Amino acid sequence: MFISQAVGYALHGLTSLSRAPGERMYAADIARPIGASESYLAKTFQSLAHAGLVTSVRGMKGGYALARSTGEITVREVIEAIEGPSPSSRACCFFRNQTDRDCPHCPVMGVMNRSYRQALQELDTVTIEQLTESVFRRQVSEPEGAAVLADALTDSAGLE
Repeated sequence: MFISQAVGYALHGLTSLSRAPGERMYAADIARPIGASESYLAKTFQSLAHAGLVTSVRGMKGGYALARSTGEITVREVIEAIEGPSPSSRACCFFRNQTDRDCPHCPVMGVMNRSYRQALQELDTVTIEQLTESVFRRQVSEPEGAAVLADALTDSAGLE
């Protein structure tokens, strides 16, 4: 399963917010340590706000804050907030442009759908709280943060 850059930024941003519960953070303050552009991160966080994972307030005393406890926000929710709901059908035929409804007995599609569903079920069990604990327990420097977050996601999800 591929994790997009936007999802990576969202996960980083949520772990940053989890370190300051109840406080708001500006997009610039979240983006700077992870090397993201402020405008790209703000756009990503609009999707998180729309999904009810963060709140957004404009102005001098504004910023982003967690809308729920980090123990209640799963990695799957973050992925779906950014990428959209998990599709029930993906293009299955590598030889023609069909879906699994057109080709219900496709062996490749069956395997892909099963593994995709298993990955999503696993990501439903990993919370932002767990990621935050895993990442910051290691006390990494900022430049190493992206690699450590990816490792923490893999470790937490048991996808090694």
